[in-house]
Amino acid sequence: MKTKEKKIQISALTDSGCMHMTIAADTVQRERLPTEKMKTTMEIYNSDGIQNRYGKIKEVVPITLEAEGHTEQINAVVSGITEMDIFLGYN
Repeated sequence: MKTKEKKIQISALTDSGCMHMTIAADTVQRERLPTEKMKTTMEIYNSDGIQNRYGKIKEVVPITLEAEGHTEQINAVVSGITEMDIFLGYN
């Protein structure tokens, strides 16, 4: 994964139930990744339909993903996930 400032290795999980690529708030803090405020906040819900304890999504991290010669630019929403650094969602 690359940001405008640096390249880091992360652990990722492909999550077919995740609507947006999601990056862990702990990873953002640990790696000191630059964030951007969202124009509109977004509520998130767990797979059981209950609102996530992290609250509303307010920030994204603009990143570049690289895998086997393919490069993709995307904004990952910052959330309180703990199982992995990133969940790869539908977007």
